Amino acid sequence: MELRARRIKSLHRALSARAHETLGKTVGIDTPKEVVKWEGLVPQSEDLAVFEFRTLDQQTITDVAQREWGQKCLVVPVAQHPQGDDRLWAAWYEEWKALGRSRFRLRAASWTFFLGPMAANARPVLRADWDDPGAEDAGQPHWHVHHVPPPDQRIGGSAAEGGDGAGTLSARLGGLHLSMCVGLDSDSLPGCIQPPLNQQQFLRWFSTTLWHVRMEVTRRLFGT
Repeated sequence: MELRARRIKSLHRALSARAHETLGKTVGIDTPKEVVKWEGLVPQSEDLAVFEFRTLDQQTITDVAQREWGQKCLVVPVAQHPQGDDRLWAAWYEEWKALGRSRFRLRAASWTFFLGPMAANARPVLRADWDDPGAEDAGQPHWHVHHVPPPDQRIGGSAAEGGDGAGTLSARLGGLHLSMCVGLDSDSLPGCIQPPLNQQQFLRWFSTTLWHVRMEVTRRLFGT
């Protein structure tokens, strides 16, 4: 997907609106504070225009977590276990390569989902990626599983007496249904198609992936 800088800004406003529809939380998408004038990047530069969540108002709870490769990122709470402190957190990431004349090509976009009571100690468990086919030799979009918990780690507070281990985190993670439907013509399921990618598909993938993981974790991992 190739867009001019002004269209990327418009796309980010639309993504923020989709996140608000799903979560009821107000977040923006922007470059890190230390990055300025990304619009001026040139094709010869090795730098990429990187975008993540940012806080837009003080009523939206956000926190900082650590990605699987050690980078810190802003996360928002997506769901909480009704009988314990466990929470699902989400982080968003994009990187764009400058093509010249204020045009950019999307190289990668991803959702990372973390699990833990506090974001600082939460572990990344799932990542949904959509990469430029020229940058990554893989089916697009695709899933990564980052953290397989110990067999006896439980979720939702204290362990229930007896049972067959169905309350453990690893057993619950194994019960998630991560959808892969052919084509992005559905407003309720994230898709699995090959590029080229357009803005409408990207918007739909962004929102339906968030909705889908939230629904699956709430229903199958948190048991609500």
